[in-house]
Order: sequence, then C-alpha cells, then structure tokens
Amino acid sequence: MKGICDMSGARVRPVPQVLPEIGIDDLLPNSQQIRIERAEDQGRAGQSLFQLFIIDSLCSLFRPMRLFEFGTYLGRTALNLAANSPDGATVFTLDGRRRNIDSFDGIPYAAKIVCLFGDSITFDYRPYVNSIDFILIDASHEYDAVLNDSRRAMEMLRDGHGVILWDDYDAWFEGTTRAVELLYRTDPAFREMKKIRGTSLVYLRRG
Repeated sequence: MKGICDMSGARVRPVPQVLPEIGIDDLLPNSQQIRIERAEDQGRAGQSLFQLFIIDSLCSLFRPMRLFEFGTYLGRTALNLAANSPDGATVFTLDGRRRNIDSFDGIPYAAKIVCLFGDSITFDYRPYVNSIDFILIDASHEYDAVLNDSRRAMEMLRDGHGVILWDDYDAWFEGTTRAVELLYRTDPAFREMKKIRGTSLVYLRRG
C-alpha cells in the first residue's frame, strides 16, 4: 500500500485507523444548497480544492462569528474562512513565522483576518477562551504540539459548543495521528471525532 494517496493527496498509512469515518453526504447532506465563496489566491499553496470545499461548506453552514486557525502557513485557508463566514466575523490565525503577518494587505476579506504570531505551545490563549465558534488545527504536527493545540481548542469553544477540524490525520504526519487517536481513546470530550472520508481531515462538533 506504500504510496497510495487519498483525495487530499496525502499518503495513507497501511494500518487500520482508530477513528470512525463520516462521508461527505452525511456530513453535508444538503451540500448542493450550501453557498460558498472560493477565495482563491494564485500565489498560495495549502489545502486541496476538495478539502477547501469541505471547510468552506462547514463554515458557511454553521455561520461562526469568531474563528481560530492554528497554522497560517501562506494564508489560503484563512482567506477561505473569512470569505465564507458571516459579515462581522473575525478569523484569528496563529503562526510562528512573522512573514505571514500583514500578508493579507489589499486582499478581499482581509479586514476579517487578525494575524497572530507565536509558538502555539507557549501562546497566551486567555483572550480567546470560551469565545470561539470554529477552529482549524493545522500548525505543528509534532505529537506534543497537537495535543496542546487540541486541548487549548476545547477551552476556546464558546460555552463548549462549536466545530473543531484537524488536518493531516492518517497521512504524512505520525505525530498528528498519534495525538488525535490518544484524545479519541482517552478523553470523553473528543469521543465524537470522525475522520472525513477521502480526506486527511478530522471533524468534531460539540453541542
């Protein structure tokens, strides 16, 4: 099975996964009725188009007002979150590289995006606790970092309700997979995690 890829382009490991799966028809049963805005920026790499469609659709469906992204990279996902969240929403995106700060100047939807700089393990999350509706975890793929980011994400959910997505599960990054599966097995708060079939995304809806 070495080299086999899923629809996201990520390599699949040749051992059984722990998380249950959910198909796109169950995740988005009325996807044809969901209106999304594709915020493509030709100079930015990142999520595959299929995974962006899922992220955009979930954002449009749940209409979050405060969103938090662990891992800006080149900003493609942050732009799409901004494009598909309601007017007045704010997308906070955290990255360890200062070159990402101010990288959205002059781009549509940029007014919704707040760039944060810092290591996700040592970052001060207190201003965001109990205030975030939609979270994407896609920063460091080291085991300890994913555990930290996941637990901080749970603390940030508004009244314990909202959506958390993880990228790169069951793919290239062993640390992400190990951390996600540990949380699924040992922490009841994460017990409803599901891998989205055909992707490297994990989905959790609380409340």
